[in-house]
Amino acid sequence: MEDMDIGIVCDDGSPGSAASRTATPAPNENYYLIVIPYAHIFALMLKALKLPLATYYHKICPGGKNRVTVTFISSLELLDGALVPSSLSGAILDSYGAAEDSAAIEAIRYMKNAYDKEMRDYHYTHVKKLENQVTHLVKWLVASNKTIKKLRKTCYYAVRYMSSYSAQIENTTTARHLKGRDSTKGVMKTALASIEGLTQRLRYIAMKFEQWLEATRNSFW
Repeated sequence: MEDMDIGIVCDDGSPGSAASRTATPAPNENYYLIVIPYAHIFALMLKALKLPLATYYHKICPGGKNRVTVTFISSLELLDGALVPSSLSGAILDSYGAAEDSAAIEAIRYMKNAYDKEMRDYHYTHVKKLENQVTHLVKWLVASNKTIKKLRKTCYYAVRYMSSYSAQIENTTTARHLKGRDSTKGVMKTALASIEGLTQRLRYIAMKFEQWLEATRNSFW
């Protein structure tokens, strides 16, 4: 492991081999599967907590089985002027990789309990963010649908309102013409004032809807 200080010590004091852990595996049907050792995950946890990297010690047990002990600093508080290390051992297992994972899992569990922290990877955080955005988007779409229906209803009544005034002007003009009175100035003035008021109302509703839409859009970024 490049970025971790790993010491491997065997019973007889000779350096242990980690070739089985570092060798490139032969291609097989699961070649696309990438397994990340828990030691790397623990290293990221220590880095996030601004603590020194851990050291791993390998012991060969009877029967050729493996046991790994991980030593790490769990706190930057000094005791008699020095940092106090903690050591935890994993289970006795057949392979070195599994034994190292076991020790790292114990260390991760210890740190999670000590710091009351939950580990979450990027994908989990990203998915939760997307879920929140989808929930927000659904609420926004429901509210937008209600507003659109309201605008549609308003426009429908506005068209009917203008149509009725148009018919009223036409009827009044015809009646005045038959009576020899061609002036429709008063009727037109009243009708145009009503239409102008309705237009301003529609403009206000459209402006408020645009502001609300912009605020909702900005909340996603």
